[in-house]
Amino acid sequence: MLVVLFVPESCHVDLERRAAGPRRGWLTMLLFWALVVAAGVALVRHLSALPRGRAEELLAERFARGQIDEEEYARRLARLREHR
Repeated sequence: MLVVLFVPESCHVDLERRAAGPRRGWLTMLLFWALVVAAGVALVRHLSALPRGRAEELLAERFARGQIDEEEYARRLARLREHR
């Protein structure tokens, strides 16, 4: 004996949509959190970086106070300027 169930086609579409939905939901959530973390890292890097001019000023101040000698000052200044 064969029993045939009539299932409207709209139910098939809903089942397919439900089956694909959670996968897209996880992917969307993963992408969202990856973007949030990347934005946070970029913000921290941006806020913690000294402007180049300020780094040179601090180096000049240390040289003026005698904390570093002329050779050290020249070496560090050259290093700062090569990374511009």
